[in-house]
Amino acid sequence: MAVWLSGDGASYVTGQIFALDGGLTQHL
Repeated sequence: MAVWLSGDGASYVTGQIFALDGGLTQHL
């Protein structure tokens, strides 16, 4: 997660989306 946030603006947005999708994926 920290890796996603420690990037450019696009990486930050992608990190936010990945956090949501990743949370659901891990939940499954």
